[in-house]
Amino acid sequence: MFKAYNDWIVDEFCAVNPERLIPLALIPPWDIELAKAESIRCAKKGHKGLVHGMAPDIFGYPGSWEHYWNPFWATAQDLDVPVVFHQISATMDRAIFQKGAGVLGGVGQMHGSHRGAKIPGSMRAANIVAHVSSLINPLAELLMGGVLERFPKMRVVLAEGGVSWLPYVLNQADYVGERQKYTDGSWELKMLPSDYWKRQCASGFWSDLISPNLLEDVGEHTVMWEGDYPHGILTWPDSKTIIEKSMRRVTDEGQRHKILAANAMRMFNLG
Repeated sequence: MFKAYNDWIVDEFCAVNPERLIPLALIPPWDIELAKAESIRCAKKGHKGLVHGMAPDIFGYPGSWEHYWNPFWATAQDLDVPVVFHQISATMDRAIFQKGAGVLGGVGQMHGSHRGAKIPGSMRAANIVAHVSSLINPLAELLMGGVLERFPKMRVVLAEGGVSWLPYVLNQADYVGERQKYTDGSWELKMLPSDYWKRQCASGFWSDLISPNLLEDVGEHTVMWEGDYPHGILTWPDSKTIIEKSMRRVTDEGQRHKILAANAMRMFNLG
């Protein structure tokens, strides 16, 4: 199924306009050799990134920090294509939604005295607001687990991750790391966690309020606008209006160009 999708997205979907539509490959997580082989095959086929699970331990696979994944990270680095992580999605959502029809579905059921109660659409919407927080733990693990120290040229993209929460995570990773790194000898980092973010990572946003302070904290080269089409929170057909609202505090044309185009071109080797 993975191979069928990875072939279809290049041969049919993106073939309509290959200068505008950029394919990313889905990478199977259950076998490290298969993951390597499919990464190489897809890069040769024209895929510009490798979509991989950011918290594989949730599904019973080795954690992202474990050396088991080193051959995959090394392959991505050698291929010069970014590893793309999506939100952890329903696996990190509240159990009430998992027991029912899920965030995207209709009616779910609660436990106890509330069993059988409908989950209103307003609460599904509230869950979406907090959805991107599912990336906090896996990003901290990625930054502090030594992966980016071991593979200094590997690029990482957070898809549909937002950026407003990044200053908190980077600040806390630096603060906590400096106080915990001597506990058991497992600390591999030679720089602050935030330095690895600024050297190798970037995240997409669609409606966050972008300020000069945020860009200074996380790095203006690590922030990328995205439209999120065709999801329900998409910016289309009002993308330009939403961009101006999100970036109204960013007046530097060089920064705006990076956020709207250049950063993505650099991360995906499109330039």
